[in-house]
Amino acid sequence: MNEAVGLRAKVPMMAASLVLSFLLWAYVQIIQPANVRYLNIPIQKFNDDESLKGFVVGKLKTASIQITGPDDVLSSAMDDINKRGMVAAYVDLSDAHPGVDNYPLHLSLARHDLKYTVTLEDLTTQVEIQRRGTRTVPIDIDPAGQPADKNLAYDGATASPSVVEISGAADAVRQVKSVKVILDLSQISSSESVPETPEVVDDKDQPVDGVSISPQTVRIAVGMAPAPQSETVLVSPVINGQPAVGFTVKNISVMPNQVAVQGPPEVLSKMRTVPTKAIGINGLTASAVYQVPVELPMGAKLYSAKTVKVRVTIEPVGTSSSSSRPITVP
Repeated sequence: MNEAVGLRAKVPMMAASLVLSFLLWAYVQIIQPANVRYLNIPIQKFNDDESLKGFVVGKLKTASIQITGPDDVLSSAMDDINKRGMVAAYVDLSDAHPGVDNYPLHLSLARHDLKYTVTLEDLTTQVEIQRRGTRTVPIDIDPAGQPADKNLAYDGATASPSVVEISGAADAVRQVKSVKVILDLSQISSSESVPETPEVVDDKDQPVDGVSISPQTVRIAVGMAPAPQSETVLVSPVINGQPAVGFTVKNISVMPNQVAVQGPPEVLSKMRTVPTKAIGINGLTASAVYQVPVELPMGAKLYSAKTVKVRVTIEPVGTSSSSSRPITVP
């Protein structure tokens, strides 16, 4: 008796579950039938030559199409459209005008005996049309990396032509800050001329879309020179004059006492020390610290400290130590 009551209680729930399952199946069949596929394809421009002289058409969206046919041909239909271009969508711009507006979409079939049917989901697409802008911009050369040959050093580069013309929608052209070439020095083995493709960037050094360059390729004449050698040499302070009567120079020290010098081998080979700019101590009665540059021969340059500190310790004659306080002299 209890089993019959339990069964009667479950029947409505089972019936409700069957109804819900059927409704779900029907919904799936209606929304996505087995013999239908959907695809987004690029939109091409049509009739834009005469009516849009002096204007630029913005980037077009994609068109959504519905492909209907037997299940056994749908997979090949997708390949026909994606890879073989059997179906194309285009927007008719014969009555186009500047600004943002909707324009009619159309389908074009490469063949009319296809085993499937293709229809557009949308009949129009939004298109933005702007006036064309042009500018002439010089080319900036941005060297990157180091020459693969360690015996060579980058010695400048020039572009030919030195300027290019950029063209595109007026808003995009206004965004352009510079046209630059990234010169990869690791690919340069000697002084030579190499072809490069310039890049258009904005004030944040990001590429600007929708802008064309003429010419698209320029030649960069790259200069390479023998890489300068380097040496670490001692600093020799140059002192002129004498302290005041009754005082003597107790000690002279330099900080740092050596510097790194770069230059051609024939210059570095003659350098044992580098002198400082002359320091005058006439009439000095107390110790002093001077911040002075070092003097280099022609062709040499520093790539470490540009100046050194020279401390001149002054003591009264006959005194073994001095209580005098150092004076810093610029």
